[in-house]
Order: sequence, then C-alpha cells, then structure tokens
Amino acid sequence: MIEKSRTSAFSPGLRAENFRRIAGNGFGDQLNAYAHSMAWFRDHIYVGTTRANLCMIKNRNPPTVAFWPTKCPDDTYDLDLRAQIWRYDPQRDDWVRVFVSPMVDGSTGQKVPRYIGYRGMTVFRGASDPDPALYVSGWVAARAGRGPLIMRSTGGVRFKPVIEIGEDSAVNSYRALLPFRGRLYTSPTGKVGGVANVAEAPVILENRDPKSTGWTAVSPPSFGDPDNTTIFELAAFNDHLYAGTLNPTNGFQIWKTRARGRPPYQWRRVINLGAWRGRLNEGAISFCEFRNALYVGTGIQNGGYDRANKVGPAAAELIRLHPDDTWDLIVGEPRRTLDGRKVPLSGRGPGFDNFFNGYIWRLAVHNGWLYAGTYNWSVMLPYLLSEKWPEPVLKMVKKAGSDNLVQDHGGFDLWRSRDGVNWIPVTTNGFNNPYNFGARTIVSTPTGLFVGTANPFGPDVAVKTATNWTYTPNAHGGLEVWLGMDEPQTIRTREAIELGRPAMPEDPSDLMVDVYDRRMYESLTLEYYGNTHFHNFGFWREITRTQKQACENLMEELLSFIPRKKGRILDVACGKGATTKYLLKYYTPSKIIGTNISEKQLETCRENVPGITFLAMDAATLEFDDNYFDNLICVESVFHFDTRERFLQEAQRVLKPGGRLVLSDILMARRWNRFGVTKNYVSDLNEYRDLYLRAGFEPPQIVDATKPCWEQFCMHLLTFLNEKLVAREIEWQTFSRIRTTLTLSIHGLRHYLLVCACKPSE
Repeated sequence: MIEKSRTSAFSPGLRAENFRRIAGNGFGDQLNAYAHSMAWFRDHIYVGTTRANLCMIKNRNPPTVAFWPTKCPDDTYDLDLRAQIWRYDPQRDDWVRVFVSPMVDGSTGQKVPRYIGYRGMTVFRGASDPDPALYVSGWVAARAGRGPLIMRSTGGVRFKPVIEIGEDSAVNSYRALLPFRGRLYTSPTGKVGGVANVAEAPVILENRDPKSTGWTAVSPPSFGDPDNTTIFELAAFNDHLYAGTLNPTNGFQIWKTRARGRPPYQWRRVINLGAWRGRLNEGAISFCEFRNALYVGTGIQNGGYDRANKVGPAAAELIRLHPDDTWDLIVGEPRRTLDGRKVPLSGRGPGFDNFFNGYIWRLAVHNGWLYAGTYNWSVMLPYLLSEKWPEPVLKMVKKAGSDNLVQDHGGFDLWRSRDGVNWIPVTTNGFNNPYNFGARTIVSTPTGLFVGTANPFGPDVAVKTATNWTYTPNAHGGLEVWLGMDEPQTIRTREAIELGRPAMPEDPSDLMVDVYDRRMYESLTLEYYGNTHFHNFGFWREITRTQKQACENLMEELLSFIPRKKGRILDVACGKGATTKYLLKYYTPSKIIGTNISEKQLETCRENVPGITFLAMDAATLEFDDNYFDNLICVESVFHFDTRERFLQEAQRVLKPGGRLVLSDILMARRWNRFGVTKNYVSDLNEYRDLYLRAGFEPPQIVDATKPCWEQFCMHLLTFLNEKLVAREIEWQTFSRIRTTLTLSIHGLRHYLLVCACKPSE
C-alpha cells in the first residue's frame, strides 16, 4: 500500500485526481448545455441548466463560420428548450430532476418554454421566512412575450414565483442573486431580441422579503454612464455591496455602497476604465472575497471576442481589490496606470498565459484555497472563418494549426492559489474534455468543491472529413458536473489526469551537469537557500519558515527510515555537500562517502566538508565492492540517472544484507522530461515498486510526499520571487524565466516520493 505523507502541515488543495465526474452528457440530455447556476441547499447541490445554447446563437447573432459546430433545426423552437433544475444527493450519489420550466403561449401563437435557462441561484432568508429558501432567477425565451421572474423554494422541489419585479417584456433575464445584510439583490442583465448581457435600464434591485413585498431600485441607472450596458456581477465585501459593470466603450467599472439609509444609496466608483486596460477588460465577470481582499475576474462578452462592439479578442485578467480601494494586478499584462505601474504579481500574463481564456468565469474559496475557472474558446477554432481576425491571432493560428491549438489548449482551465498570488493548475484541458469550454459554476460545500461546466457541443458535432463536413454523435457533449474531494474518489487512467505537453528532448549527461552547475551557483539560488549549498524541494511543516529548514526536515524524514544509524553510509549524487554535511549529525566523517559526476560541485564539497571522502562517480556504475555499505541515501537525483533501474541494481549490490536505501524521487508524466531520462518513465506506482523487487530488494516502503514537499516549495519560491520583483531586486525577465520553469514542472510532476528499500538479510 502507498502511504500518505506522515506530516500534514497545510491544506493541500485539490489536484486533478481529486475530482470525479458525477454527471455527464447533460444528465443524459445533451441539450442541457450549461450548468448555469448552482447552490448548496439542505445538504444537496442544486444545478440550474441552460438549453441548446449554440443553436440559439446561430439564430440570433452567429459568428462567421465555415460550418456550424452543432446540428440545429431551422427553427430552434422545434427543440425542447425547457430549462431544468437538478438535485444531487451526496449520500446516495444520485441525481433527480426536480423542476422543468413550464410552457406558455408564445408571441407567435405556439407553445414555448417560459425559461430556457436558470441563470442565478442562491440561498436567502427573507424577513418573514422561518428558514432559508432557495431562490432562482430565470432566462426567458424570446418568444415567451413576457419578462422573467424570480422563483423560490422552501423544500427544493416546488418552485413558485416571488412578488414580481415587474413583467417587463424587454428584459430577458436576471443574472446575479446576492444576499447582503438581510436583503436580496439582483439586476436585469439582458433584453429580449438583443445581446444577453445588455440591459435596457441597468439598475440594482433590493428586497427584504421577496415572497411578500416588492422590489426597490437602489442605484442610479447605469451609474450615470450610458456606456455601462449591464450591471454584470455583485459581491458583498468589507461591509459594502460591490457592483461590476460591462462597458464595451471604455472598460468595466466597479462601484460600492454601504447600502444604508433610504434608497437610492450613495455609491462610490473604486475602479474605472477596466483597471486602466480599457475595452480589453470589458466586463467584471466574477467576484470572490479571499484573505481580506476582493478578487475580480475580467472578460470580454461572447467568449473573449465581442464582434458586435469590435472588442478583442483578448484574454482575461485577475484583479485584487483591497478595502482601502487600492488594487493589484494578479494575472494580466503590465501597464502604467494613474494608480502607478502595475505588473502581474503572479508573473502570469492574461488568461494565465493562455490567449484563449477569454473569461475568468468563476472564483470560489474552498478549504483555504482560492480557485479560478476560465472560459476557453479554442475548441471553436476549426469552425471559424478567420479573415477578419487581428493579425497577431492569424499568425498564431497559421503557425500552430487550429487542430493543434485545440489539442494543446482545448477545455477550460481550473487554477488554485493558497495566497492569491501564486497559482497552481488543477486542469488545463477541461478535465480531459476539450468540449468543456467553460467552468461555469464553482461552489464550495461540506461535501467538496463542485464544478459545473459549459458544454454545448451535443448531441451531434461537426467533423471535417477529407472532402466535406459531417455531423456525428458526440459522446463528450452536454454539461458535466465534477466533485473534488480531499481524497481521490476513483482510480483514473494516466491519460485522464496528465496535464502535460510534449516532452523536451533528452539531455546528455554533460549538458545536464553544465545546467546544474550554472543553476546551483547563481547568486539568487544561493540567497534563496540561505547560502547553505542545499538544493532540493525540502519537506514543509507548519512551523517551517525557510527553505534551509525545509531541506533539513527532508533529511530527517529520510533518515527516520534508518533505525540504527551505524556503519558506512554513501550519499549518492551529493550535490555541493549540504546533504553529506548533515549526515555528520549521526555519523563520523570516516564513515561517510559522497559521490557526484560534477567536478565543480565536488570541489565545493571538499572545501565545505573537510574530512569526508568525495569521489567522482556515475551512480549507475558504483565503483565499490559488494556488500560494502550499511546504508545509502540519495536526495532528488534518481530520476536523472541512466537509468533508475541500473542504479537500483548497483545500490542493492553494494549494500550489506539488511542494509537500507533511502531516497526521494520524482515521477513525471510521459510527455514531460524536465527532470530526467526518458527511459526512467514508469506508468504508475505499482510499476515503480516492481523496479525495486526486480533489483532484489524487499517490498519497499513508499510515501507520497507531493503536497508537503513539491507544492509547498512552489508556493514559497514564488512568494520569494514576488517579493524580489516588487522590491526591484530582480528583473522581470529573471522572474518570468523561473516562473515558466516552475509552470512547466507543475504540469508534468505526478508524484514526489520518499522511499525506503531494504536488502534481504542472508
């Protein structure tokens, strides 16, 4: 059995393998294209759907395409467009459809759905409610001939309209639903026959008791600026109500109010002109409070390219807004603003360095981590005609090829951050489904983190053959819902969890030595490791504050596998000698030998640790007699050896019977070779264990320490680099280079392991 790390110093955050799909193919009806709203209510998760979105776009405002991606009838209303609400019981692992939109007499005389989507959902307790109720906002069908209502349910099965906001047939939806200080807030975000995100009269509405009283406007229309076409998102933060607008002319605005006194309230604008990016930050798409700051995800409507207003295409940014109205750029492009020069503190460009991430669509906090989900439109590339695209986009598509871009970038991203600055990818391919082009809803619950996708590519999808286009059934179409829990829920295939890209060419050993010699002697590296000559990820506990402490912790973790620290010990691939020097805590100098293939590093070893023997030697060809050492230790190097299996055979040979090999090792995805020799790839931990058995060891003890070693190292290093960058002690190029290396490694690293293997006693 593979053990977990023996020390859990921090909430580890969710990885791709922590998620399992609990609903797919639109709950068996692929016209359920969007998990458009989601809420936790009475120990269940509720999901409101939107239907057949690509077919509606085709009939309303289609982009110029070579062939339409999904099969649509001449009249979209020939499809069943009734929006649905589904409920999931985590205890039974069971979905039930609890509500379907009613049909009404349409403006053309035919029966049409009252709602084609349920766009907002929240839990709120009104003034006369004995208990909280579930509230849902609808998106009306264009032919319904009436405006939307907000529905309410006390038990989660029967949904009834609350007191009407007003049967305004020009409004087609209410999007945001936000409880704040005992009141419920919303805003109209679309008009019938027009763009879904353009309101006739953008205002914020308030209600203390929606089931029995009317709604009151609490903001001036458009905040006095007619270019604010919609109040797109609402948030409660720092005892204020915040509102973000959509502004295709100048970029979004953010306003706030204490919401006190008689409405309309006094509002203050805190961000203008799309945080000084202008129209490329057209809308404030998502809000989330995290660590006493309000995070704002931006975007351009229609997926990152607003053709009607000629905005974009461009990727989204992430902004951090503080209670005093100052703000930071977290993800985005550097620029000068009236608030000073802003550089992305994460070191990541727009869209988390992905041009196709047109929205940062949802933000949520779960178990101390901030999660960010994107909308990624690259899956549309094969269908779009590109004559009117901006020149940089044309060059990118022509150089890479649309199919290759879909392969490399298709599917939404989900990222997580412990501190709101340094980000780790959870998935960059829509959980291995490129048709999952959006993380539409993310909700933290006691059960886990729920992610609902946008996936309108079903039931049939267009495929290009050698001669023409044809529609074929799409087994991967329709919305999906994923549940992330701290423990992996299923054993999934390697292909399903790999996030990597094609491997780099294998480096010859002399080139590897040259790279490490330069890297390990850089002044920034020496400073980060406290001038100790350590060079490993370390093991992070709750009280660990420095990389030096983490490296010492790692040595203690490895040496704890050796109960009797006696006899001779060999430090294989000893680096600059810091690990060897640490062995003096338990062994006399005459009992310690260190080996390395770098003469430069060996010179440093001999200077810093006199009295210990250091030898130039290939780990796969150890020049020692059989049964010579009582124990061997090797820190973060085995994946470099040519090969791991040859080293294990040599280690078993030179160990005495009963002797122990202790090491830390890294397993990478097949397509990644940032760290090691291609021939060292193993497909899973069972195959990895077999390497030790074939070499003649007893069944090894294996500890997966990925979270306290690798992940926390990344967080600490990026924090260190951010501080250096802000203090102008390093250049942007240096920061970007190291951050890029870390990003590549994050994609490919599967396991960081602590291992103890014992040679059988005679």
